[in-house]
Amino acid sequence: MGWLFPFYINKKVFKKQFHVLVNAENYNKVGFLRYLGAFAAENKGKDVLETLNYAGKLLDNPQNLVLVFPQGKLYSNHLKGISFEKGVMQMINASQKKISIFFAATFIDYFSKESPPPIPICSIGKMRST
Repeated sequence: MGWLFPFYINKKVFKKQFHVLVNAENYNKVGFLRYLGAFAAENKGKDVLETLNYAGKLLDNPQNLVLVFPQGKLYSNHLKGISFEKGVMQMINASQKKISIFFAATFIDYFSKESPPPIPICSIGKMRST
């Protein structure tokens, strides 16, 4: 649920049209993502490329915000390492490259209690224009 943090930040700070790029597996598994503006490639190969290009074109409009998971899909918070996939660069190259990048990593920790409410601990990168 750490991806809800960027949704909240957008509502309070950026106030842009929110879009979420996810893979088809997560799009089908986490059904309410579509109500947050989620979209996904249905297949592999050309369809993925077209979806990344679509995301890049969305970024050409300064009123849009596209949330991406650069690792390609949603993972547990408890993995030791995640590698970024190449799709992020494809998306940026498909845009006019007049974009701001907001990098956020979230982690939910329950500390010593078994089931307290989640407390988001986040690291927010500095925005920069590319």
